[in-house]
Amino acid sequence: MKFYNIAGVTVGYGCKYPETEKRSRPYLCKESGYADFTIKINYDDFEDSLLRMPLMTPELLEYMRIGSCFYSALLDFGGFMLHSSAVVLDGNAYCFSAHSGTGKSTHTTQWLEHFKDRNPYIINDDKPAIKLEKDGFMVYGTPFSGGYGCKYPETEKRSRPYLCKESGYADFTIKINYDDFEDSLLRMPLMTPELLEYMRIGSCFYSALLDFGGFMLHSSAVVLDGNAYCFSAHSGTGKSTHTTQWLEHFKDRNPYIINDDKPAIKLEKDGFMVYGTPFSGKHDISVNTAAPLKGIAFIERAETNSIRRLEPREVFSLLLNQTVRPKDEAKLDRLCELIDKLLTQVPVYLLRCNISHEAAQLAYDEMSGNNENSR
Repeated sequence: MKFYNIAGVTVGYGCKYPETEKRSRPYLCKESGYADFTIKINYDDFEDSLLRMPLMTPELLEYMRIGSCFYSALLDFGGFMLHSSAVVLDGNAYCFSAHSGTGKSTHTTQWLEHFKDRNPYIINDDKPAIKLEKDGFMVYGTPFSGGYGCKYPETEKRSRPYLCKESGYADFTIKINYDDFEDSLLRMPLMTPELLEYMRIGSCFYSALLDFGGFMLHSSAVVLDGNAYCFSAHSGTGKSTHTTQWLEHFKDRNPYIINDDKPAIKLEKDGFMVYGTPFSGKHDISVNTAAPLKGIAFIERAETNSIRRLEPREVFSLLLNQTVRPKDEAKLDRLCELIDKLLTQVPVYLLRCNISHEAAQLAYDEMSGNNENSR
């Protein structure tokens, strides 16, 4: 646990992921050992939370939870969060609040340009702390400073490679409710409009995909020699690290990541296929293509590399825990039917491995059928 001075209050918390630590670093106390309050968040339910919000990342979830706990505790010290962009000029702070997308950051940017000779600065661009001190209300910067000042470019940017050349027909359409964005953003003070839109569209897509024989598998999917191999694991175990070993070890055979976090698995007439989608986790690694699913492996960390094929009775719950379980009973039945069919067509493995090219070779040999012992 480290100690941070935020809004005149000493706060203790630990960061498991680098993003929160990076943003908190400017607030680090030189002395430690005392805190006005400490923040401890529950990591045990991260996996369930990430599955319910398939486009959330562990880093952002930690950042949001710590920020929400901070602003909640700040009330006991005479402070609160105001959704606004706060600019400081001549020693005084001015807060500009508005519905997301209205232009509060755009306006404070005009202050920076117009008064540039007087050295204005943004103390917090989205969620400053407003705190009552003995001489009046003060505005404080915090590590929890929100988004980018653009109106939802992220979803469009990620979806662009999937744009159809022809328009006019859709198998289904997605319409999300923007009316409650403001309330949602206030309940989740470190969420951004861009990410909220992106997450909602992605969730709607994966839900609708069940009606077309497909589902999302939380995994990193690598394509080699025309076949796709999916590696699934709890967040932070190293599924992307493992597929990166494939890219390096088999580089002469031009492997690529079709989707680094949430590929679509879809039953076609010739078997299960893996598709890239725009909804691919924090690094936005995906390709708009498809490849036959050759195998799935669940990864566990180990010092010694080993792999074994799992029995269908061992696999069902593993797959169910690495996808989105719909609340709708009919859709849940469709998901279970798809998993049942997948288990009759696609081998599933347990890969216990370290970070090495040897682990990639072992996995490939077994999952591709090149290993004589696997036949």
